[in-house]
Amino acid sequence: MLKKWSESPLVNACPCATCANYIIDDEKHLTCRAYPERIPDVIINGEVDHKKPHPGDHGIQYEEEPIDLEFERFLRKIRNYGKGS
Repeated sequence: MLKKWSESPLVNACPCATCANYIIDDEKHLTCRAYPERIPDVIINGEVDHKKPHPGDHGIQYEEEPIDLEFERFLRKIRNYGKGS
């Protein structure tokens, strides 16, 4: 049983989906508290480790979502990941 998301392969495939700052929004996908307009591609695809400051992040970086998050919220994150332009 996982105790932290960082132990899961999901973090490498889809890092934003495990972040406590990720915003589930039916109108604008791939947004978060750090990037309310759109998360940069270099963060989405893992080129940049957003555990460290990145330009434009308003001082907000990746924070691991507690492992016991509501399952439906997790499923919505995964379903919405990669959608939007």
